[in-house]
Amino acid sequence: MLIVDRLSIIEYMYLIGTLILSILEIPARFITIVLEFFFGSQVLLFPPKEHEYNCTYDLVHRFGYGFEEHVVRTSDGYFLGLHRILPRDKSKDNKRPTVLLWHGFMMNSEIFVCRPDRTANLALWLVDLGFDVWLGNCRGNKYSFKHQSRSALNSDFWDFSMDEVALIDIPSTVDYVLAQTEKSSLTYIGFSQGTATAFAALSVNLELNKKINCFIGLAPAMAPFGLMNRFINSIVKASPTIIYLLFGRRAAISMVYFWQEVIPTPLFVKFIDYCMYFLFNWHSRNIDYKSKLSCYLHLYSTTSVKVLVHWFQIIRNLKLQFYDDIPNIRPSTTSRTHHIHSYPTKQITTKVVLFHGGSDTLSDNTLLIESLPELPFHKDIPHYEHLDFLWAKDIECEIYPDLMDQLKQLYPDSKIGLEYHYE
Repeated sequence: MLIVDRLSIIEYMYLIGTLILSILEIPARFITIVLEFFFGSQVLLFPPKEHEYNCTYDLVHRFGYGFEEHVVRTSDGYFLGLHRILPRDKSKDNKRPTVLLWHGFMMNSEIFVCRPDRTANLALWLVDLGFDVWLGNCRGNKYSFKHQSRSALNSDFWDFSMDEVALIDIPSTVDYVLAQTEKSSLTYIGFSQGTATAFAALSVNLELNKKINCFIGLAPAMAPFGLMNRFINSIVKASPTIIYLLFGRRAAISMVYFWQEVIPTPLFVKFIDYCMYFLFNWHSRNIDYKSKLSCYLHLYSTTSVKVLVHWFQIIRNLKLQFYDDIPNIRPSTTSRTHHIHSYPTKQITTKVVLFHGGSDTLSDNTLLIESLPELPFHKDIPHYEHLDFLWAKDIECEIYPDLMDQLKQLYPDSKIGLEYHYE
């Protein structure tokens, strides 16, 4: 039976909408070719790129820090890129407390080191404080694009959801870091999806709770409200069949790389700002223009369409749940054939510290508090949107002091921050 024979009338409407969007992609591609032709010879009309650093190594090395690249092999055959930042002062000892940073949805480790001002980069700030800083990467992104037997050109490579990231990638990376550092535990700092997968991992992996002494969540995401645009939000809450018809079953929205190369950076910044407003009603006023020119070029990295569908299922059902292979046609209904479990986040025993944005439409503060054990520290910043927790111009005032206090409580006998000063 054809797929269209199983669609409801409403889903037919969604399908027509997605087909229209697909048709509109043809003139969009033509426009980008025209842009490339015209702007290729007139690129001097635009300011040069903020920097030409295209990988985590270059971004770290420009400020004089050491860098190590590691590879974590997962139990199901993926090779995950893992980055370690070494202090500029080579004389510092190796007894530094260990911190693992984890990026958000469709991102990679570059987001923590891409700002033009050194001390405004979270990872570098932590190194200066006296930490041994590691940057993780999810399967399928720029630094985890390899499998022992599957090609990234085939759909079986991309057959993973957030479940695999939570249940395999994070525990595998934590175990590797602890083995390399010979430590019994580390501190995990996650941003956005990096918090959702940590919530999921810690809720079902009791041993992992012993290995992570504190989980610090920036812009924590558990069950987002949805998108602000009604039409796009209706597609989000449609059957996954529609999403797969629109995006395929491999990498999600990989055309972004093409747009980055073709469109001059100032126009690309305006495009991203407009998309943020259109989809999430974010005004992006807390990030200065210089940072946007630098950071927006590192905003995107590949992930699977299945991860995108998994997020849509979570938004649809308003709960942090396992991926549903056979979802119901209508949201928030109980299947007669199977039950998809929510992640039991109340079972987390690791200390959880959260920094939440009052203007972040992707984070439900009430749901977070209700779904977790009692939080020892939770800060709400009223004017912060989602990306502000990475790149806001006042992050050194709004986030760093409280974050330093929490870290000092974790490591009272260490020398954290004693030699730190702003330059």
